Amino acid sequence: MKTNYPRISTEFDSTHHHKYVEAVERIMSHVLPPNFFEGEDVVERLEKQFPIVCWTPLKEPPFDISFFLFCPHRANVFRFFYDRVSRGLIPDRRVNALLQFAIDFFIPELGSQKYVGGEVILRIETISDLDTLQKKLPFIENEIRLGVESLYQAYRILEHSGQGINEKTACIQENLSLLIKRRPQDFDYDTLSEMQHFLVLCKDEFKLTHSWRQMSRIICVHYLFRKALKHSLEVYPDKRFTNVKLMRFKFQKKLGIAIGMSFLRENELLDSDHILRGIRSIISDAKLIEGSFFCSQKSSGPCIMIYLEIEKIQSTPISLDEERFLKNALPQEIKNHIEQRLNPLFITQNEEMIMRHMLTLSGQLRYVRDLPQVIIEFSQQTEDKLEFLVVLARIAKPGLKPLSVFFESKPTFLEYFPDRTNTIGRLRKRYKKEASVFRLRIRKYAFLRKDQALDLNKARLQVTQELARIIGEFRDYNGGILSKETELFEELAKAISIEEEEHIFFLENFFYSIQPPVMRSILPVEPLKKLFSLFLETQTEGLAEQEPYQIRMQYDLNDLYIIVSARDYEFQRALMTTLKLYAGRVATCFVKQTEQPIFGLIFRDPDEEEALRLRLSIEQTLAELYLKTYI
Repeated sequence: MKTNYPRISTEFDSTHHHKYVEAVERIMSHVLPPNFFEGEDVVERLEKQFPIVCWTPLKEPPFDISFFLFCPHRANVFRFFYDRVSRGLIPDRRVNALLQFAIDFFIPELGSQKYVGGEVILRIETISDLDTLQKKLPFIENEIRLGVESLYQAYRILEHSGQGINEKTACIQENLSLLIKRRPQDFDYDTLSEMQHFLVLCKDEFKLTHSWRQMSRIICVHYLFRKALKHSLEVYPDKRFTNVKLMRFKFQKKLGIAIGMSFLRENELLDSDHILRGIRSIISDAKLIEGSFFCSQKSSGPCIMIYLEIEKIQSTPISLDEERFLKNALPQEIKNHIEQRLNPLFITQNEEMIMRHMLTLSGQLRYVRDLPQVIIEFSQQTEDKLEFLVVLARIAKPGLKPLSVFFESKPTFLEYFPDRTNTIGRLRKRYKKEASVFRLRIRKYAFLRKDQALDLNKARLQVTQELARIIGEFRDYNGGILSKETELFEELAKAISIEEEEHIFFLENFFYSIQPPVMRSILPVEPLKKLFSLFLETQTEGLAEQEPYQIRMQYDLNDLYIIVSARDYEFQRALMTTLKLYAGRVATCFVKQTEQPIFGLIFRDPDEEEALRLRLSIEQTLAELYLKTYI
């Protein structure tokens, strides 16, 4: 019996309209009883049945089975229907669809509501597939009904059913599009550009092991970070900004970390090793989850976006206290671990310099009992080692052993490369003065600071101590001041309070920026400690928002301390010009590794008039330099 359907309206060209109407009527003939559209309350009866899901009767294999969908329109609803029918019925494999068809249409007599009708035809080949199909049909029908009625439920169902990369990408795009519509004040269509950048750069293994929800969250956080950094840099282009967001995932022991940061210079580098070192300074047994690191830096700007995941080595959960500590401390640790990339050094051996060293040391050997005289200089670095050039002069007494014998008889971590041994004169016309030139190599990783800079002073000290163990006591001709510096720094590190010990990296930058260099070996510990405390206070308090610079002064019975912080680096040059009049009595230091550059000085034993004159000179210099700020 022919069923009379109401008029069907589609958005297609009129020449093909009748074909689509026939297709819709075919779907309706399977999903609705005959004469359903006769009588009253058709809309109410139809809404009670939505969503309608049905299929043709099962037969003996092989046979074709059709699945039908009829429901109110919603974006991508047929894609969800097709996914569950083709992937959900037979576990662990997708059933090939012989036909898939969907159409959006209207029924003008029932109002302006848009509907979706769809059909998927599958081929069932075996008895085993038929048995599985009979067991799965009720569950799949329930899933389809839930997913068609609720976008949230559809996403959850697809997520738990093990989506492929393409399906996850589609879910991410749809989710972000909805977010743009709901929160236009926070997100715009540049979010989709961020999504494309993320999906292109991250690996397929990452996409397969993370849900679309997790990836959407990462994309949104990076987008908000990039947006915030852009606005901040427009106001303060010479300042470094760092944002960190920790992400916990339900029922998982890992912790995700999203980072957004602005570089100050083109030669800066921050990768997974640098970040992991910073994390381990907070959580010592943290490790990077393989394949989780993602880094994005667009060529058009200085901002870098990073994502990585960590867990503990013993696979124990990261506690809330550790997470809280990590959240507070990690931004500063990241700044501390930024590496400054430098071009490798190309150095050829300077024979004239070596001969000059030999003659200099020869002049230091005046008595038979004199200790060997040694000059140790940095020569070059390789990929994993540091090389030092050593010139050693000694009195060739009877029975003197060659240097190679010392190195062969005592195991050492130093690599010994002999160059030459020459006679450079005689003492009392009887004893030869012997000069040996050789090179020593040492592995460099133990001397990398947080910012990946090489601490050559520390490396040289280690070489010196090991060389003394091997060949015996000697006089370090060019290392006296370095030894004094090391001793003073160690005394200063011991003198700082327990609360300040966490700032040891900042202390190194502070101490080794002191000028003139001789002050690093002759200044007493107490004035240095006071100046460092003022540095910490200045760093913690920062600058007032509208102020271009700030001056902090302290005067005790002996010395005057002055600290200046500003938003740029120009003031340091101007202040150094002002301080030329006080050369020899003023020690200065300048630290750039803070939110604002900080300049400090110690004026040794000034009288009241000198202290006042210096203070007024500094205030006048800064006022003139930043006069344009007040206009």
